Amino acid sequence: EGIEAYEHDPSFEKAMLAYYSMNDVEKLVFDYSLGAHGNKALSNNEIASKLKLSPGRVSQLKRKIADRIKPYLEGGL
Repeated sequence: EGIEAYEHDPSFEKAMLAYYSMNDVEKLVFDYSLGAHGNKALSNNEIASKLKLSPGRVSQLKRKIADRIKPYLEGGL
């Protein structure tokens, strides 16, 4: 459950490199989106409710996170 499902996934490990450049809210969105770091995977609406954000803001943050992770997954960094 949670991060154990990703422990030996090279893509997840590369994404974790980008994780450390995220702010606290982005890290929480990342964790809740993937069920990482002992968190349960949640829907956008559940994340929004938990973090007191709008679902639209959660979507924006997910896009920002994806843009930040993409270079790591493509081998650019």
